[in-house]
Amino acid sequence: MSFDYTAPPPEFEYGPTPQRKRSRLPWILLLAIPLGLVALIAFVAGIGALYVFTATEQEVTAEERRLIVDAEALAGLVKCFVPDPSRETITKRRYLDRSYEIEYEYDDPNDDYAPYLYCCVTVERKQSDAITSYVAAWQTSRLGMVWRPGAEVEVVERNSLFRRGDTSRFAVVKAGGEPCGCLFVARKERIVVDLVVSGVHFEEADGFSELVSPALSRIESYRLRRGR
Repeated sequence: MSFDYTAPPPEFEYGPTPQRKRSRLPWILLLAIPLGLVALIAFVAGIGALYVFTATEQEVTAEERRLIVDAEALAGLVKCFVPDPSRETITKRRYLDRSYEIEYEYDDPNDDYAPYLYCCVTVERKQSDAITSYVAAWQTSRLGMVWRPGAEVEVVERNSLFRRGDTSRFAVVKAGGEPCGCLFVARKERIVVDLVVSGVHFEEADGFSELVSPALSRIESYRLRRGR
């Protein structure tokens, strides 16, 4: 296992990745194209807003909490990092189609040496929806890193480093040419996992596997027992 734990470059500020705009209707795009680009954008935006704003927040159960890769798991691998529980947020949202997501974030802006961690587990009702969410999660996380003001950020895909599930993508994030974090998105049937880590760089598969494999195994067990 090999990893580096360093403070972010001065010109680069870690922070939350943009939230995904959930959209279940990709076929509508094809039907709406003749209406014109402006009408299409307005229509899709309206549907997306309705879908998001009608979501209901629910209590996160102890079992669901264990599906998340959290700061405590990262602390087991990173020396001198002691998570502050007050910097953690975790929410569960259920949507109109009965799909739901459990979203976790650890962000301590007062500690320059504290890593940033984002993890989202999405449980879809259909595999086709999970495929759409998987693609959206990867693109949102990748663009959220690249579009950082005042920093030269590069996302380098290295799928050979770690693979899991039916399909997955892994990338090293570099700022100013130096590695500073990673992105990982995986799908197992109807469940999607989206993970962003900043401030910790894993150079070998063993280190990253040690971080995420326990939670991924619990996700697979959860899926089998719930029949998801």
